[in-house]
Amino acid sequence: MKFTIEKTTLENNLKALSPFVNKRDNSNITSCIKIEVNGYDLVLSATDYEYGLKTNIENMGNIEDGLCNINLSTLISSISRLKAGEVEITLNNDILTIKQKRSKVNLATFDDEFPKLYEDVENMNSIKIDCIELNNSIKSVISGIDPNNPKIELGGVLFDIKDSKLNVVSTDTKCLIVNNIDIDLDVEDKIIIPKKSIVEIQKLLADDTIIYYDDTNIIIDSNNSIMFSRLINGKFPDYNRVIPTSSKYNFTLNANEINEAIKCVTGLNNNVTMTFSSNEIKVESAEDKNNSETFIDINLDIDEDFTIIFDSKFMTNFLNTITGDFNIKMNDVNLPILLEKDNLKTIVMPVVQNN
Repeated sequence: MKFTIEKTTLENNLKALSPFVNKRDNSNITSCIKIEVNGYDLVLSATDYEYGLKTNIENMGNIEDGLCNINLSTLISSISRLKAGEVEITLNNDILTIKQKRSKVNLATFDDEFPKLYEDVENMNSIKIDCIELNNSIKSVISGIDPNNPKIELGGVLFDIKDSKLNVVSTDTKCLIVNNIDIDLDVEDKIIIPKKSIVEIQKLLADDTIIYYDDTNIIIDSNNSIMFSRLINGKFPDYNRVIPTSSKYNFTLNANEINEAIKCVTGLNNNVTMTFSSNEIKVESAEDKNNSETFIDINLDIDEDFTIIFDSKFMTNFLNTITGDFNIKMNDVNLPILLEKDNLKTIVMPVVQNN
């Protein structure tokens, strides 16, 4: 095996593979990547059985076919110490040699058989989707994932496909986030994608991306890369039951004004009290000793004051993903608070007030 490649190109591709290897046991084959030269293409693969990524670098120069398995962290460490410019990599007698001008590194390879990546899409469902919309949807819901929850289904994002829409959903039971995208797909399906996979999917999304899925796996085919992930086997909560269908109070507020007011009063305690009056909104910290407050002048069509207490991080997560005005809908002090902007809904459970 032999090929020549720019150091930066190789290093960037190796780092993209890093999340998919086993970093706990360097003696295991899953701590390695497979390097394969075939024709004029360089193919790099990594998997820990639960997740995997294969990326293809085309039109290589100074090339000879071959393959080997090598520990990824050792390879990245060796490549990162080199200067910018071309690197020549050769394999002889199970030793991978990295040369750059007068510098040379020899690395031992692994003889173990490399695991097969799951990439058979023949019997899988597929989704062709606007990748900008999908990326924005994932970005808006990712803060609602709770990977440490004993209910494993809450450690991922739900893709709920129905009525020609893809609903992207996350919840930690205190906050529910839903974003929907129009899709040309007349089926009903639900899959739960682990947080780790969702993060990596965001990095791969491009104009030519196709998503494949079945009951146990999801495959992302995008821009000369194929990623697979096991799905979470669980039943996601019925999120539609939590979304209020009517409201006693419905106000249009400015995201920047509310965000700045919350930042002004938030201290060690994230809880914030918000009181709506006919001509102003009072925002204050809910701390027992250190108290701060600020006011927003606004005309609201209400006859009596209405107060809610909530964890500010849930609202600021929503506000940080939008611009301009949004709607806030409420019914009672101890009932869910609905925040809405276009296709994005965030439902925040209030801090219960004892009478």
